Amino acid sequence: MKKQIIAVALGLSMVALPVFAHGNEKQKASEHANMEKGRKLGIFKNLGDNILDTQFVVVGSVTTVGTNTFTVKATALAHVANITNSLVTIKTDANTKISTPVAVGQNVVVFGNVSGTDLLASNVRLVNSSENKKEEAKKSMVMGKVTAKTGNSITITNTLTNTSKTITTNTDTTVKIDGETKTLADINVGDSGWIKFKTMGTDLIAKVIHLFR
Repeated sequence: MKKQIIAVALGLSMVALPVFAHGNEKQKASEHANMEKGRKLGIFKNLGDNILDTQFVVVGSVTTVGTNTFTVKATALAHVANITNSLVTIKTDANTKISTPVAVGQNVVVFGNVSGTDLLASNVRLVNSSENKKEEAKKSMVMGKVTAKTGNSITITNTLTNTSKTITTNTDTTVKIDGETKTLADINVGDSGWIKFKTMGTDLIAKVIHLFR
């Protein structure tokens, strides 16, 4: 019968668990017991009784990122050998599914296949910790002063770093100036505030513009 694959809840807390290793029957029994502990703690959900010897799971924080490789400081793992100081090196390729670009400091859950001494990720998911949510929110919002505008874009400059971003606007963009709902035409160079945006390809699309005068 086909063995089940671990499914990990994205909302898990980063709680330290014992290292899961595979080997003889005694080790496998211990591994199963450790998995049950993780399931009872709410770390893993929908956990199958077994995982294939050719598969691995790593939970932890990204410490380094390279070309087609990254390193994780593991807090829990299964079917991973030869680790030092809880550091696990993981490889990626064109078939690896990544929910968000991997960056140092992110908490991630990594699924993949073991090939000799290599760990090749098939799926990398960002853990929705409060820290990562705040960091992602920062990446989708810019603050500063409007320094330029066109019929379909706003350039806002951070007055502290003097860095600028040009955000595309459309008919779905909501504009509020001094708390009142306005239109894109009402925005003036010199207005200050913030813009929340979404990324579509290489474009930054304004969702909400909050400005003050």
